[in-house]
Amino acid sequence: MSRSSGYSLNEDKLLCQIYVNISQDSITGICQSYDQFWVRIEQTYNNLKEESWIYHNKKSLQCRIALIEKAIRKLSGCIRQIENLHPGASDI
Repeated sequence: MSRSSGYSLNEDKLLCQIYVNISQDSITGICQSYDQFWVRIEQTYNNLKEESWIYHNKKSLQCRIALIEKAIRKLSGCIRQIENLHPGASDI
């Protein structure tokens, strides 16, 4: 029996938006530690999440982003392979 991810599509979307926004924040982006970066993500995520969603701690959010990044790398690799076989295929 497989284990549920514990995250819905909407939770993943919110997490990704927060991750990108905080990582691209030019004011505090370069002046924060790795830990502070994830504290900000945890606080923002749990403040913006819908009431029916469960609380996710920093470690859970880090693991979820790692899984999403892994899937993105795999998808990017597939797109590169298609592009190599059929240049311009992703322009359609």
